[in-house]
Amino acid sequence: MAPHNLWLECPEQVRLGEQLFCRICYGHHFTLDGKVDPAKVSLDVYARGLDHLTLEPVPRDEVLVASFIPETTGMHTIVAKFDAGVYSIDPKGKHYPGGREQNTGHKVVRTVHYVHYAKKIITVERETPLPGSFGLEYEIIPFSIGDGDIEGLVQYNGKPLPEVTVFAHGRNKPMSRMVKTRHDGRFELHLSQGEWMLIAAHKVPGEEGIADIRHIASTFVLTL
Repeated sequence: MAPHNLWLECPEQVRLGEQLFCRICYGHHFTLDGKVDPAKVSLDVYARGLDHLTLEPVPRDEVLVASFIPETTGMHTIVAKFDAGVYSIDPKGKHYPGGREQNTGHKVVRTVHYVHYAKKIITVERETPLPGSFGLEYEIIPFSIGDGDIEGLVQYNGKPLPEVTVFAHGRNKPMSRMVKTRHDGRFELHLSQGEWMLIAAHKVPGEEGIADIRHIASTFVLTL
């Protein structure tokens, strides 16, 4: 089973003053699997020239839902963070919530702190230049989105990250795509029409006293 990821489902385009609803989803490749605790999620909207807006997602069926009304035209970016917490992993790869001290009855080979980021860009009436970085710990930054082509950058703590695999999973598509970032952290993908989820993950040493490994994942959903 592929690792869990967080992603955002929202309309690609809305009109000024129209209420926009966004779904915060958790699972595998557009398939829901598990629920997200809203207390562990932050959700913010960014638009050029405006202060960022913090949204309060609420549970609805298998997902979280939030809404807002755009106050200006142009590109809006919705950014989500989900701190899934620490898990202990046994020799067979089974995950148990909590660290070693909470799982003394299991043979724990490593502990992992999972953190998820997700991003979605919305056009409000008119296109404006694509936004850059939002200062996230880990993010996929699109530079150019065309007919079947996307160019972007993977960044960790403000620096380009080379040799990272970027996966592209299409909704209702049998095949996925993948590419590695170059030395400058950039990548290019050629995709067919449809809705795609770009996924990049990165592992670093965990924080002392919290977990052995910090596993960070980022998604960016777009429609071509």
